[in-house]
Amino acid sequence: MIGPRNRQFAESEERVRQLCRRPAIQKLDEIMREQTGVGLVILLPQGNEKLEVCSAGEPAKLPQFCRLIHAAPGGLDRCITCRSNLAFAAFNRGLVQHACHGGVSVFAAPVNFSEAGRSDIVVVSSCAFTPRKRAAGWGRARDYVKGLTLDSRSLRRAYYQLPSLAGSKLSLVKRLVGLAANVMADEMALPAQPPAGKSLPPFRMDEAVREALVLSPGRAFQGLNQPSGTALIEVVTAVLRSKPNLPFRVSEIARAAGLTPNHFSALFRKHAGQSFSTFLAWMRIALAQELLRDLKLSVQEVSDRAGFDDPNYFARRFKQKTGLTPRAWRAAL
Repeated sequence: MIGPRNRQFAESEERVRQLCRRPAIQKLDEIMREQTGVGLVILLPQGNEKLEVCSAGEPAKLPQFCRLIHAAPGGLDRCITCRSNLAFAAFNRGLVQHACHGGVSVFAAPVNFSEAGRSDIVVVSSCAFTPRKRAAGWGRARDYVKGLTLDSRSLRRAYYQLPSLAGSKLSLVKRLVGLAANVMADEMALPAQPPAGKSLPPFRMDEAVREALVLSPGRAFQGLNQPSGTALIEVVTAVLRSKPNLPFRVSEIARAAGLTPNHFSALFRKHAGQSFSTFLAWMRIALAQELLRDLKLSVQEVSDRAGFDDPNYFARRFKQKTGLTPRAWRAAL
C-alpha cells in the first residue's frame, strides 16, 4: 500500500523554490530562451504548483495563450489536469515530449535526486511551443478548449504567437530540459547547508552546456521503475489526494504514461489496493465532507466542487462510504 509523504514533499518543495533562484538553473533558462524562445518551468504536481524560472525582479513569462485559458472559468482546472498528466508521462517514460491542450507541446523530465533512486514529484518542463504545422495544431487546441468561455480570435492570435520549434531548436530544447533536470537532481542531492569548513562544489556551466550540445538526440533518459509502475502510481495517488475534484480519466493518464488503460488499471489496483475509480471517489468524498461543514454551500454545490458530475451518483457514493446521505451527515455535525 502507498502511504502519504506530505512532509517529504513539503521539504522538497521549499528546496525546489530555492533552486529556481540558483544561477545554474537561471542560466539554462536564459540560454534556452535566447536560442529557441522557450523557457524552463518547474512543476510540483502534488501541490499544483508551477514555478517559472526567472531572475529576481523579472516579470513572469507565462505565454498569453496560457493566461487566456487560465482566465476562463474552469480553464485553470484544465491546465492543472494537463500538468498532472505531464508529470505522469515524465515519471513513467523519462524525458518526453507531451501534447498539452491538444495542439501545444512541451518537453518534460523527472528530477531524480535520492541515493535510493526515489524521486519526489518534481518535474522540469519547457514552456509551451507549437508544431511546425500550426494550422493542424491550432485545430487540435481549439477542439481541446471547447466548453470554455473564450474569445476564439484572441486565443488563435495567442496560439500563433507561441514559438514554433522543429529540427535543431526542437532537439536543443529537449537536451536542455534533460540537462536542467540533471542539474536539479545533483543540487537537490547536496546538503542544504555544507558541513562546517567545507564549500559545495561549483557548477561548471560551460561544461554542462557543452555536454548538452554534443549529446546525441537519442540519449536515454529513463523514467522510474517502469516495469513495476511503483513510481507512477505513487505520483498518481499523491496528485489525486491533493486535487481530487479535477476531471482525471484513466484513458488520459494511461496515454500520458505510455500504457494501455487496462495495464494502468491493473498497476493501480496492485499498488493502491483498490481500483482507480474507487480511490478517486473516496478522495472526493473526503473533500465533500470538508465542504459540507460550510453551511453556506448547498449539497448540489458541494457535489460540483468535489468533482462529481451527477448529484445522485454523489449521494449514492457518499452513503456507501459514510452510511448517511450528505444531508443527514451534515445534520449530524
